Amino acid sequence: MKKFYLIFLSLFLLFNSIRAQDSSNVYKKLKTFTEENAGQTFEIKTREGSEFICRIISLDSSKVKIRTLTGIEAQIPLTNISSVKHYSLNVRNGGFLSDRLFLAPTANMITSGTLYLNDVQIFFPELFAGITDYFTVGAGIPLFFYGGIKAFYFTAKVRPISLGEFHTAMGSTILAGSGGAILLPFAVGTINLEKLSISVGTMGFYSVSDNEFNSIHFYGGGIFQLSHRFAIITEDWLLSDDGIISLGVRYTGDRVGVDLGLFRTLKGTENPLMPWLGASLKF
Repeated sequence: MKKFYLIFLSLFLLFNSIRAQDSSNVYKKLKTFTEENAGQTFEIKTREGSEFICRIISLDSSKVKIRTLTGIEAQIPLTNISSVKHYSLNVRNGGFLSDRLFLAPTANMITSGTLYLNDVQIFFPELFAGITDYFTVGAGIPLFFYGGIKAFYFTAKVRPISLGEFHTAMGSTILAGSGGAILLPFAVGTINLEKLSISVGTMGFYSVSDNEFNSIHFYGGGIFQLSHRFAIITEDWLLSDDGIISLGVRYTGDRVGVDLGLFRTLKGTENPLMPWLGASLKF
């Protein structure tokens, strides 16, 4: 019995020694972060599995006081913190889906090595891959073939300019099938604010088979973050002879994303609201 007690006591002291060392490391990391990134947002995870997206109010050698994005204040013992990292604006404004609005691209990029499947309106899936932090490609095929015409689409996007939280991107989507091919070249600029991401862009319509540039369109939209997971999203288009407006909600988890919205054209008061559905899975 005495031997068992000594073993238990030794393990207890070892465990507390490790926790104390971890606490010291967390304190040093938080102190460095707050000195180098004053006023910035952080992601803090606890040993129980809780996750806080927050700003740091105060810090001492035993605890940290935080304020979450929703305004809730809390104190966390340093011994209860498992990880802490800087939480970038790009992540906060849309998660891994920040590279697009409902459909149109933004100038935000997915990071190198990121791979996710995005499916819009059920029948149009596309797989996106981050080749580098500045270059993304995507490819897909529709899940139905009208009139027996098989088709595919391919997207490439590059970010040439990045100034702080303002970014620009350009690229093109090609739609190809037995009936010919269409190029949709685009250019877009995006600014990321604390809870809001705003994008303005333009997209052309070029018929490869006819060797004709048919039209150019303009679009704008934004993502307003309500919380860590939920955001309001809008995407509006100014077409050559009409316009499209839309509004919806986005849920972004660690691996799953869902867009639910409504859209309609501007011409004609009889035009009904149409539903928009998008679903994404990060691998």
